[in-house]
Amino acid sequence: MTDVVTLTLNPCVDVSTATPQVTATRKLRCAAPVRTPGGGGVNVARYLMRLGHSPLALHTQGGHTGEVLAELLNHKGVPHVGLPIAQDTRESLHVIEQSTGQEFRFVMPGPAMSSAEWAVARESFEAHARLARWAVLSGSLPPGVPVDAYGQLLRWCRDNKVSAVVDASGEALRHALAVGVTLVKPSLEELRAYSGQGLYKLNEQIELVQSLVAQSRAQVVVLSLGRQGALLAAKDLLLQATPAPTHVVSAVGAGDSLVAGLVSGLLQDLDLPSCLRLGMAVSAATIAQPPGMAWKKEDLGTLQSQVKLQVL
Repeated sequence: MTDVVTLTLNPCVDVSTATPQVTATRKLRCAAPVRTPGGGGVNVARYLMRLGHSPLALHTQGGHTGEVLAELLNHKGVPHVGLPIAQDTRESLHVIEQSTGQEFRFVMPGPAMSSAEWAVARESFEAHARLARWAVLSGSLPPGVPVDAYGQLLRWCRDNKVSAVVDASGEALRHALAVGVTLVKPSLEELRAYSGQGLYKLNEQIELVQSLVAQSRAQVVVLSLGRQGALLAAKDLLLQATPAPTHVVSAVGAGDSLVAGLVSGLLQDLDLPSCLRLGMAVSAATIAQPPGMAWKKEDLGTLQSQVKLQVL
């Protein structure tokens, strides 16, 4: 049985490499590229596999790059369904500057989808999600897809009693919250754009995440704060998490791994503090590895014990 169905309407093939120094106009000699399947829901499914769950990744797939994406998922053993589109799946480029450790991330625009392709994607999601315990809607919406696409799918989830997680930005996030979601995981930047507020102070961040719960925009809000950790708000619960001390090698997949850890905890019927602790540990394990390198599930115990939780 499928534990989780993830939907990625704008997936990519992540191409990662390294060069001694990033300098304008010069030819930059790079290390051999590493290609991994990417995009919000695709990443969540990959991490859930490592955590011992049975996800199904639904993703659009077009052209040669789409074929590469499918081959990479097959190689990693991730169950997936490619949703055919006419235009090519995108690539993204990640470059680590070896002299400084800085990471440069070049994100390409996604292919446009037709209304007919969106209809097929929606039908496929509904057919598979009705057999799952959780659905994860994650990542950007490509051109041609309605800005309220996640809102439409959330209404279906609500009507069919499917618990749903959303990790999105911009109008996609706004429409999702207008409908209401089981769990939402915005970054601080995404929540600033949503609210139109600076949110520079902790009390401002707390007030906003609590208001989303009070207004039934989400049952659980997890606000990721990067190196500062995360806030979790739910009914009668407010937690601040300080992450385990970790040397950041690459930020690729940091947010997606947090979502995967949270969902893994929910699948195990853990309480919310334990879910947050697990999510923070998975995120810490991910950013400590170069892109494409896998952490081991047995390594998470130590990281979980190093996450500090404070009830506010």
